[in-house]
Amino acid sequence: MDKPDTVGKYRITAFAKERTLVLESLIAASWRHHVKALLELDVTRARAAIHTARREHGKGISFLSWILSCMGKACSAHPQVHAWRKGRRKVVIFDDVDVGTYVEREINGELVPTPIVVRKTNEKSAEEIFTEIQNARTQDLATDAHFLGNNMEADRIVRISRIFPRFVRMLFWRRIMRNGLLAKRIMGTVGITSLAMFGKGTAWPIPPGIRTLNIGLGPVVRKPGLADGKIVPREHLCLTVLVDHDIVDGAPSARFIAYLVKLIQNAYGLEEYMK
Repeated sequence: MDKPDTVGKYRITAFAKERTLVLESLIAASWRHHVKALLELDVTRARAAIHTARREHGKGISFLSWILSCMGKACSAHPQVHAWRKGRRKVVIFDDVDVGTYVEREINGELVPTPIVVRKTNEKSAEEIFTEIQNARTQDLATDAHFLGNNMEADRIVRISRIFPRFVRMLFWRRIMRNGLLAKRIMGTVGITSLAMFGKGTAWPIPPGIRTLNIGLGPVVRKPGLADGKIVPREHLCLTVLVDHDIVDGAPSARFIAYLVKLIQNAYGLEEYMK
């Protein structure tokens, strides 16, 4: 008697080796003890200003590049939130705010998130950050490269690590977690994951991040809000902040979040484009 075909049509493809790095970083992220804050921020003024800057002034600014500029400013004012361990008894506090994020690129017919680190975001405008990210999207990578922005040290580490089995690579991840200077060179000090382009409903992404400070950008939702004493349609960003409680206490985290909220809701850096 023939067995019923319950599987249907399917195809088997190779697991992208570029995903191995992502998979192992997620395992390492589970070693962090992040405290999570889910925020809903009014970005109506900022979105309107960005629209004006792009359409009427020809400025290259995106919502993501502007958020990165706000992050640079907030972390520069509260540097302890993106500090890293150095060994068992020391903590490194950085002046520069290097933000790691992902740019989706097509590799062998498959869309693969490719990491990029935007260096010194605290010294760059939203327009400068936008230009840097756009250039990275069109960057020609070497066949053995995994990182955008000519991050040769990180690429070299990835190539060498492939020689060893996973348990050895995970030992190296532990070394990165305890060596803030090495971690900053490879992946930056702050991580941002953006899911803002997917979906229209209210949602807060909670990304498993390997850094001390991680930010999740959810969708921008249009809903009623209070402005000038009237209830009018407003645009609200769903934003998640994750801070490693092993390194940062609650009070400094709260002050950082309050300052970040202030920057975002007051459209930091976009004043000249407000009508």
